[in-house]
Amino acid sequence: MNSLGDYLLMFIKRANSLTTYLLLISITTVGQGYVSNKGYFSINEKSGCNPLKIEVTILPVPGESGCLEAILDPFGLGNSADFKSDVDGDCKILFTYNLKDPTKPEKFKIKVIRQGGGNNFDTLTVRIFPNLKPEFNLSTCNGSSVEVKVTDVTYDEYFVDFDFNGSTFNAMRSIPASSNPSTIFNYSGPGNRQIAVRGKKNNAANNCDARQKAFTAVPVLSNASIIDLKVRDASTLQLTYDPAVNTQHKLDIAIGNDGPYGQLRTLLSPSSATTAEFISEITPEEKYYCLQLRTYDPCTNTSVPTGKICSLDFDLSIKDDVNQLKWNTSGVGSPTFNIIRNDANLTSTNQKAYDDSAIICNTDYKYSIEAVYPDGSKSFSLPKTGKSQTAAIPDALKNFSSVTGSDGKGVSLTWLQPTNFTALSYYVSRSLNNGPLNLLGESPTTDFTDSDYSTEFNLAYRINYVDACIKTSPPGRTFSPLVLTAKALSDSTIALQWNRYQGYENGIASYTIEKTNATGGTIDAITIPNDSTYIDSDFDQINQKITYRIVANPVSSTLSDSFSNEVTITLKPLLIFPTAFVAKGTTKLPINKTFRGFGRFIRTQKLQVFDRWGTLQYSGENKEGEAPPEWDGLNTQGIAADQGVYVWKAVYTDYLGKRYEKSGSVNLIHKK
Repeated sequence: MNSLGDYLLMFIKRANSLTTYLLLISITTVGQGYVSNKGYFSINEKSGCNPLKIEVTILPVPGESGCLEAILDPFGLGNSADFKSDVDGDCKILFTYNLKDPTKPEKFKIKVIRQGGGNNFDTLTVRIFPNLKPEFNLSTCNGSSVEVKVTDVTYDEYFVDFDFNGSTFNAMRSIPASSNPSTIFNYSGPGNRQIAVRGKKNNAANNCDARQKAFTAVPVLSNASIIDLKVRDASTLQLTYDPAVNTQHKLDIAIGNDGPYGQLRTLLSPSSATTAEFISEITPEEKYYCLQLRTYDPCTNTSVPTGKICSLDFDLSIKDDVNQLKWNTSGVGSPTFNIIRNDANLTSTNQKAYDDSAIICNTDYKYSIEAVYPDGSKSFSLPKTGKSQTAAIPDALKNFSSVTGSDGKGVSLTWLQPTNFTALSYYVSRSLNNGPLNLLGESPTTDFTDSDYSTEFNLAYRINYVDACIKTSPPGRTFSPLVLTAKALSDSTIALQWNRYQGYENGIASYTIEKTNATGGTIDAITIPNDSTYIDSDFDQINQKITYRIVANPVSSTLSDSFSNEVTITLKPLLIFPTAFVAKGTTKLPINKTFRGFGRFIRTQKLQVFDRWGTLQYSGENKEGEAPPEWDGLNTQGIAADQGVYVWKAVYTDYLGKRYEKSGSVNLIHKK
């Protein structure tokens, strides 16, 4: 039966050859490299970057030549699947270690087992590190030179190749690890180059990957170009500029003046793309700052100022009828100032103050200042906002018109707004019987309707308003709507009376009395001077029902008339008969020769005459528009009736369709 050592050896000899991986590895070894504890074997590297290729050399037994057969347990775990052997008899076994997680370091215990097994083994520990390409910065210098500054802190030593061709290092220089280690290299002339940097830990293989960057050597450094400077907020400035590639620019700052400047930071960009740099923990709302860029040559420790720009300390003060703008900044570069209002250019000036009086009160405004330098760079202030104000008190309302409902219920009020003020809202107050004024309602327009108004009550109104500047106008005049009353007098005339209208600043030119019939047609329009009473005695025979309305005509023709309520008067019909008449043809005197009624508003009538015994002597009637019936003294047979007293009866209707009856006696006289 074979021993464990024979079994393992046979197992290893059947194994496939070890697959190896090519990687740059270099660890300093002395003599036989790193020897195991019992001297069974040695390894060429005991640490390095991932992946790490290890060469295990099986050492001979003292006093013997060659080496004993042995197997390699690369992880020291006793797993036969991992075992390796010296398959070609050169006493060497190769193995490559790979990290399970390429971001985390690991260590492994190598075990070599000699023939015979048991305790016949020896060990060494191997450490593998993540393979990290070191970070570094390139800074261009005058005279086709470059400064390489390593910013990586992973390794103990760095190797720089200033003319790397992608596979071999041609201009190698070693830099020991320190605080930001750097080195300078002078090229023979301008041109494009490839610079590579790799790192190495102490006592480790030199197998770590290199980081490669393109570089262009130039005879003279290029300068940065300032684009603009903005006040971002109460503690931050933003500088926007176009950098030169791989060129150090020193950013300097001065407070409240163009100098003295102190270095704030170093700016370095690998490209020429527009870059924004923020300066914080300052107070640009309390003072202005000036910034300066210098192009710096790290190879000679010299710099050249290339541009200046200053921030704007801007203040906005809201005063009555004017918004006052003031700003402070340095005069360096003699900039022109653009005043921006509501995101549009308002005007330009060389001064550092501006009063904006072209404003509308109670309006929000946003301002900012833009300084434009001769080289095209710009400085922007922080925007400021404010609501404009005024001390002007709006004019009182002075002219009011009113239209009362025809039935005396409800009134519509309108008024004229002063042209130099804009109203936001109107406020209507009302009083009863000359009592205190109480707020009735609000209107956004120059009209208001009081649906509760009635001519039965003594009501008066006053209107004021709040303008666009939130200023309240003085109280306007107090006025009452026109109220008309009318009554029929005993003499069959009609008395009209109304209140004098007080709604117009310049008063009333005249009043117009409108008369309309039952169907709304116009009977008459009577214009009278500034009076408040009128007696109407002018009536026709038809219009029995008359409606009156008063119109107040203001002196100013630009104002609307005011209208009263309507009052309707119905006149009673009147029918009168004579008490005697002379029969037709019996006299030439200008007296009644027929018997008929006289009156007004009689639409139709029927007349009958009887003798003392009740015998009908006459009957006649008419239709609307025809002549009224009349008795000529002849009886129904056409024979002249005897002289004497007769009884008559009249049935008639008025123009409102009402029926009446009337009777009496008449004396028939014959005269020769």
